[in-house]
Amino acid sequence: MKDREFSKLVASIKEAGQIKHGSKKAYRITEITPPSIKA
Repeated sequence: MKDREFSKLVASIKEAGQIKHGSKKAYRITEITPPSIKA
């Protein structure tokens, strides 16, 4: 892995940790709703 790509990966992991601990807000949130099934 190239140094630049590895640096991006490390930054992304640190950002994910900040989001998980609540010190940073996520840019986007995906909500998945279950499909409505009628029998």
